[in-house]
Amino acid sequence: MLFGALPLELSPFISELSSLCDVKKAVLYLIALSFICSPSIAQTEEPHRLDFQDSVRVVLENTKAIEATSIGASFGTAWINLGPDQQTMIKKQARLMKKKGYRVQPYFVNYYGAIVAAMDIEKIESARFTDFLKVVGKSIEKNNLNQTNIFLHQARDFFEHHALNFEKYFRLRATDDEYTFDFLEPKAPDTTQIVYDPKADSIAATLQAWQRPVAQPQLLGPVIVFKRVSFNLITPYDSSLLKNTKGVFSLRDRIFVGEGGQFGWAPAGLSADSVYYDFNKYNFKTTQASIGAAQGKLTYVGRLPGKVSGTFEFKSINHKEKKFSIYPRFKSYENNVSLLGLGSDRIKYTGGFALEGPIAETLPQ
Repeated sequence: MLFGALPLELSPFISELSSLCDVKKAVLYLIALSFICSPSIAQTEEPHRLDFQDSVRVVLENTKAIEATSIGASFGTAWINLGPDQQTMIKKQARLMKKKGYRVQPYFVNYYGAIVAAMDIEKIESARFTDFLKVVGKSIEKNNLNQTNIFLHQARDFFEHHALNFEKYFRLRATDDEYTFDFLEPKAPDTTQIVYDPKADSIAATLQAWQRPVAQPQLLGPVIVFKRVSFNLITPYDSSLLKNTKGVFSLRDRIFVGEGGQFGWAPAGLSADSVYYDFNKYNFKTTQASIGAAQGKLTYVGRLPGKVSGTFEFKSINHKEKKFSIYPRFKSYENNVSLLGLGSDRIKYTGGFALEGPIAETLPQ
């Protein structure tokens, strides 16, 4: 019976059992298919990784600040105009800033803001922008967060307005300039033996203070080196010009250390071509509407026979009209100045000379 034909009455049960086996096979097939398909489904559901420029835009937009959002929207355009090496430098700097604890505001806002302004507004040359990024890298590495932020904020002002200071009450615009970026570090101590020269020391002792070399402050950190530049000092009261100078501007300390240049008496209503002061070495804080020099020479056509050595001072302060201005100021070092234009050839004067605004005065011998 085991090997013979099955009884007729068992046939329905066999048929049902066969159907159940087919269902089981189908279930097992579906389970296996789900395991095969699950990796591909997971891959399609993985979040899309943003490009660097898009991630910058999202981060800045999340601040909900208008300024930051605007920078983020413009960053993508600036980014595609950068070279691959420049893009790599920016990515590395952003990672290092994040590692050192730089916050989005104000640090990254000023960082990306400077980049956008350099590309979109200043239209900076590629080589000069690379030099700027190198200086940024050194500042991040060697300066603290606050020092680097001042530098980045100042760089933004320069790229956006081509100014060393851009505030409501004082703007210091740079014009007709040629500049480069640099990072100044302390000089190594001089280990060479200095031979004492008593003759040179005795000569120096006989010099007046105004005849001795001008001591300039030492600048360190990120700077702009101006091979040539003219400055327009703009306040609610004055618009004055220091032209054809050169020097170094500290982006961290906001000091300009300069040499040469000419400042006219236009703020006092006199012709800048006829009355002007030629600077020797000088320095000033770029956040203040004032500038002075201990050494230089005044030209006053028709009043002085030639260039007269003396001190210079300018401050922009409130005055109703130019003729009432008390700046610029000049004072001669010596009292051997011969005045011209006294109204008669018989009248002569030799002594000291001072000029306060448009008003000239003689100084007692």
